[in-house]
Amino acid sequence: MPFIQAVRSEIEQIRTTPISPAELKSAQDAVLNSFVFNFATPSQTLSRLMQYEYYGYPEDFIFQYRKGVEGTTVADIQRVANRYLQPDDIVTLVVGNASTIQPPLSSLDRGTTVTKIDIK
Repeated sequence: MPFIQAVRSEIEQIRTTPISPAELKSAQDAVLNSFVFNFATPSQTLSRLMQYEYYGYPEDFIFQYRKGVEGTTVADIQRVANRYLQPDDIVTLVVGNASTIQPPLSSLDRGTTVTKIDIK
């Protein structure tokens, strides 16, 4: 399963290889630029503010959020990736006819448990 192996490889790379400052900057810009669209119309703005109030967010949440995103470091990304991306805990769900999946799931790494569930 090349796709599953590629995803696993990418997770391992994220855990072991720090991202570049340019990648971090690009991600920060994308998050901050897309956040603005949560407030594109008066009704969206009201809805967001009501949501923040309902869930007890601080009054300056929007500014804290922006400051937090801007203050994120490469080391922060690495620390969080190592804490939450645990390859041994990943469960992969493949849906399809087992006899037609090529290469077969049994070709995955040794130690990978494949559980077939017949939903007929």
